[in-house]
Amino acid sequence: MENLSSFGEEMSQKGLSYKTKVLEQIVLSKNSTLEKIFGPDVHDFYRLERLRYIKDTPYVLLTTYIPCSIAPRLFDTDFEQHSLYKTLSEQYGFEIKYAERDIEAVTVSEEDASLLEISSSSAIQLTRTVAYLSNDKPFEYSIARYRGDLSKFTVRVDYKKI
Repeated sequence: MENLSSFGEEMSQKGLSYKTKVLEQIVLSKNSTLEKIFGPDVHDFYRLERLRYIKDTPYVLLTTYIPCSIAPRLFDTDFEQHSLYKTLSEQYGFEIKYAERDIEAVTVSEEDASLLEISSSSAIQLTRTVAYLSNDKPFEYSIARYRGDLSKFTVRVDYKKI
């Protein structure tokens, strides 16, 4: 949670086998949430929905929004085989700097429970992330639904004297 890296990099670092299944790739118009994040001048967005597996078990359902104007032809990439962040860095020259995340525990929706293969009464960790480039402009908004029974986050907290 304290580092911004791709799912593949994180799993490889932990020595875990993983895979990604792309559930949906569409282009859509902005809504009030996207306008609040990206501003009124951005109109069209890529919406990429992926289900990430660890050792063949569904682990996280991830929905990502990226403005079409900053990454033309993004969906030409096979995101079951390629990292989104690596693609954005290598093909589009993105200098990814930081992200802001909100994390909360919620009860899973019926649809998400089915995809994550968990009970509809299960708790999940819902994470909303806005990621920024080196010029402090947002380039990504994502909503991740982590299985509560498989996920654990460790965060370093430094003491600051006020």
